Amino acid sequence: MPKINLVRSRCFKITFGVVLFLFFPLGLLIHCYWLDGITGASAECFLGETKYAPGYREWKFRKIKVGMSEQDVLSIPGEPVMRMKNEGRDIFNYTTWKTSNIDCNGPDCCYTERGVMFRNGSVVDLFHDFYID
Repeated sequence: MPKINLVRSRCFKITFGVVLFLFFPLGLLIHCYWLDGITGASAECFLGETKYAPGYREWKFRKIKVGMSEQDVLSIPGEPVMRMKNEGRDIFNYTTWKTSNIDCNGPDCCYTERGVMFRNGSVVDLFHDFYID
């Protein structure tokens, strides 16, 4: 049995172990912090065309809970990028796409979605996702 193969094999295992030891915690941190996990963070990094509200931060969005009032929500991340109404619900969108195409058609329509739904002035749902058209 040649010693060169054993040395290369051992060197590879050590290198692989060091890389795994260094990058696994970083990947785990991103996966736990980002609302869409590591896949959403990667998609945003490579495909994303997201425009965020001026006061938006992930940690602020996480503070929003079902049952909060509109005023409570506005005091956390601030004004949304867009307000909408849909089926009797008010929706605050804290993100939107950067392109000027209002219909968001084509390959440029990939963005992180962050929004809050209200009914009768109280939060009934939060949504977060990475949207790919």
